Amino acid sequence: MKIQISELFKYRQFDDQPLYFCFDRKEYKICDASLLNTQKNDPYKRYIPLLQIDESKIQQAYIISLNDKKLLRDFNTTNLCFNAFIDHLGLQNDWWNYYSCTVSELEKIWCEENSLQYTMD
Repeated sequence: MKIQISELFKYRQFDDQPLYFCFDRKEYKICDASLLNTQKNDPYKRYIPLLQIDESKIQQAYIISLNDKKLLRDFNTTNLCFNAFIDHLGLQNDWWNYYSCTVSELEKIWCEENSLQYTMD
């Protein structure tokens, strides 16, 4: 069995929000995080929390990747939220490509760290 990275992407979770989903290593499917509480002292953890990403860290890395000091300074001093800032610059598509590739890479690493088989799609 394998999990698709695109499915993990759909269920991505953020580190500043509660954990809603976990992964069932026996059934190879995403399920409710409440199942994490059903595990006793079993050394094999059937249910594992899905990866939680730090979206603000990814946003900061994206701005840095543009290699524009003025833009970085503007971003760090603006009152606009990230999405409004990116929209104002017309970088929505570029941002989405960067974001989806970065999160997919993090998901792959998470799978490998948890010995999960995955497929790219």
